[in-house]
Amino acid sequence: MKNILLTFWLTAFASVAAFAQSGTIKGAVKDKTTGEEIIGANVLITGTTSGAATDVFGNFEFKAAAGERSITVSYIGYKDWTGTVTVAAGSTSALNVNLDPDLVELEGVVIKSKAERSGSEVLLLEQKKAATMVENIGVKEMAVKGVSNVEDGLTKMSGIAKVGSKGVYVRGLGDRYNSATLNGLPVPATNPDMKMIPLSIFPTDVVEAISVSKTFNASQYGDFGGATIDIGTKTYPEEAFLSVGVGASGNSIVTGKDFKTFQDGQFERLGFSGNGRENTVNQRNVPSSRETGGDPFKTGFTPTTIQAPVGFDFNIRGGNKFDVGSEGQIGFIASVAHENDFEYRGGSRRNLNAQAVELNNFQRDEYNYATLTTALLGVNYQLNPRHDFTYNLLFANTSDNTTSELFGYVQDVAANDILIRRNTYVQSRLLTNQLLGEHLLNDNETLTLDWGVSYSTTNRVEPDRRQNSFRVDSQKLLQLNASQNHRFWSDMDEHEIAAKTGLLWKHGAMADDEAKGTVAFGYQGKFKGRQMQNYQYNIRASGDGLNQNVDPENPNEFFSDENYLKGNYTYSNGIDVAQHEFEADMNVHGLYGSYDYNINERLKALIGVRFENGLQEVRFRNLRNSYDDPYQISQYKTNDILPSLSLKYAVNDKSNLRFAFSKTLTRPGMREIIPFQYQDVDGNLFEGNRDLQNSTNYNLDLKWEIFPNAGELFSVSLFGKKIYDAIELTQVAQGGGNLFTYTNTEGANIGGAEVEFNKNLENVLGDAFQGISIGLNATYMYSEIVLKEGDPKSEILTNKSRQLQGASPYLVNANLAYNKEFGAWSTTFSGVFNMFGDRVFSAGQQGAGDIYEKAVPKLDFVWKNTFSDKWSVDLKVKNILNPEIERYQKEFSDTAIQDQTVDSFYEGVSFSVGVSYLIK
Repeated sequence: MKNILLTFWLTAFASVAAFAQSGTIKGAVKDKTTGEEIIGANVLITGTTSGAATDVFGNFEFKAAAGERSITVSYIGYKDWTGTVTVAAGSTSALNVNLDPDLVELEGVVIKSKAERSGSEVLLLEQKKAATMVENIGVKEMAVKGVSNVEDGLTKMSGIAKVGSKGVYVRGLGDRYNSATLNGLPVPATNPDMKMIPLSIFPTDVVEAISVSKTFNASQYGDFGGATIDIGTKTYPEEAFLSVGVGASGNSIVTGKDFKTFQDGQFERLGFSGNGRENTVNQRNVPSSRETGGDPFKTGFTPTTIQAPVGFDFNIRGGNKFDVGSEGQIGFIASVAHENDFEYRGGSRRNLNAQAVELNNFQRDEYNYATLTTALLGVNYQLNPRHDFTYNLLFANTSDNTTSELFGYVQDVAANDILIRRNTYVQSRLLTNQLLGEHLLNDNETLTLDWGVSYSTTNRVEPDRRQNSFRVDSQKLLQLNASQNHRFWSDMDEHEIAAKTGLLWKHGAMADDEAKGTVAFGYQGKFKGRQMQNYQYNIRASGDGLNQNVDPENPNEFFSDENYLKGNYTYSNGIDVAQHEFEADMNVHGLYGSYDYNINERLKALIGVRFENGLQEVRFRNLRNSYDDPYQISQYKTNDILPSLSLKYAVNDKSNLRFAFSKTLTRPGMREIIPFQYQDVDGNLFEGNRDLQNSTNYNLDLKWEIFPNAGELFSVSLFGKKIYDAIELTQVAQGGGNLFTYTNTEGANIGGAEVEFNKNLENVLGDAFQGISIGLNATYMYSEIVLKEGDPKSEILTNKSRQLQGASPYLVNANLAYNKEFGAWSTTFSGVFNMFGDRVFSAGQQGAGDIYEKAVPKLDFVWKNTFSDKWSVDLKVKNILNPEIERYQKEFSDTAIQDQTVDSFYEGVSFSVGVSYLIK
């Protein structure tokens, strides 16, 4: 590995040296008559496409070969300017241009283009002008930081961390406290255990920008605790293009090593199971061997061992726009992408009681083959400059084929030769259709109507999950409880309809074409329904099979048609209660009104109020019902009034002070209210609580932000939250294991500070630091949760007051980037670092301490190259430090016992290379 990294750096320095004979052309473009900066003007070396466009401050900067260069500056509505500038190697040449308006050309001109939001300069300008506190990251910045999907992109922003499979946490608040929208409309989760859609399914190829609102305003859904995350997808390009990209990836502890897997479906390699894992019985009870003529299930229990190959990915993207009639245009963008990856988690796992006695101690080997396939279509139709329509279609398919092996000690049998093997295949599909419209209703453009509707469907299947438990030394099945050997099928379907409409009226006028005030009214609604059905068949050795050996490395020898016909093993209904079929609905109607008013040239206020009507309904059967009994119905209806206030004071043209206060609520996730039990590989059970109530949140924020130059930012924030009836995952002791469920705790308190810093070092340290930029954001957090006194589900927990689950006392994200250009050749090196403080992973019970996730530092390296206008090559090295991922338990009944490691593994160093070619 050291040799590989050395090669990377030597090549990098060689590339930098190649640019030594170039210089920099830097300046500004303004209107000759008014002196105003011109945004988006093209500054090019005459006769070429080499150059740059001016940013939101009218500035530009690009590299050029040494010597005298002819420069052409152009912009719609202005006369072209042509002149010369002398470029000296290693130095900066100034060029400031004043363009003459072309009054003749302006007559009858209709400018038909869309705002480009992918660059950091434009997004920071949006952030600066916004009445509310919003943070943005564009696809260009994510590319420099080596980000491949939305979830990873969010972790580069202040106060946001990724907590394993639990998704992103914003200011210590996890999945249930955050919400995601796609182009302003909600999308359902593909994982029934999550409230928010897994953001890792959105590759950056289909994204233009991500906006994160950490403060609430009335036009957002009231289900707001941590943040609302809006993913803005691309619609169409300004110029026609078609590109193709391919890539390969590997990992230091996976690639070329032994990899255990089960491949049963015809298309599992692509992430689609086909019919290879179908439930051929499809009823609660398995027919007898006389009826089936042998084992009714045709998939086996013996894993296949392969040598893990490199991962592979590809993408095809294209788009264009066309004029329609005298005023209209239509544009589109389409993208299809696929990626796969081989992952391995090897290490130790153990469970301890309050006296630190081992309940079990396993060596864990977990092999996962993951795929992601996405398709996006965006079509925009502009009837004329006053009426605009957009249709978006998004399809995403994810799959995880995981083989887990736990080997070691189990206290219940006082043996250390126990092997538990489980294969789990999970496939999730999402299909979202959106139609959006924007309309200017009068000639002076002071009255605007926007609307949108969406229909989304998700399907999540877990077909033919298989688990065996063995006594390795004696080669027998372990049969402590009925479900230790089983097959399991699960099928979940969900649909969601969402709609929004808003009317904006602007009145008065101020400088910079900004209205004195803006009044907004609107409606938003979403209607979600879910159905789920499960089958499980437990397996037991019986008759002569109790004395027959079972080879853990080849259990198929035992699980054969012959043995099944002899009755040496049997299947029984493993889900003999009717609660494993259910239906649930969650509906929300929201009305809002707000007034955005410029009190004077510096002070802006946004005041709003929102009314939300909510209904959650669960139709279920309990443990004592039969499958023929009618559903029981549990309903929870709410009506909430949610006020909000935001103030912005412009200290000067580049600095703002902001204040925000709001009341919001947190609705439980659908998984958290459904009384359905799911058993994990360790035997623990998870069940929802239909009696959960909404949490009520009071939010307070104060922020100071400075925008020194284009693309630069410095900000400091203070925040606080008071949460009543906070929802927490708790543990309930019961015979045979633990039941994890959800309950409303008494409350939670959160407070903290954030600092964010993005700077081009050339502006501070001079030309010697051309092309070097640095970014840093850090968060300090205090959090405390208080459990309800007298609540039996809370009383068994060891700590009644503790740090909020998933909240770190600190978060740090930093990046250092270096960019050089030589004509059409551009190269960028960047290092990205992030780290979080120790955080609560799960709450302890009955005297055992809480389990913490240890702080982990991560360092990634990204090298991006563009050759001519056609080729680009990217190289990424991720998790360079390869730290141990560790969880530890603390606070045992014997205070002399030190912290005990309960889970540890390494992720390995990942490498990837991607090549793309622009065909048109």
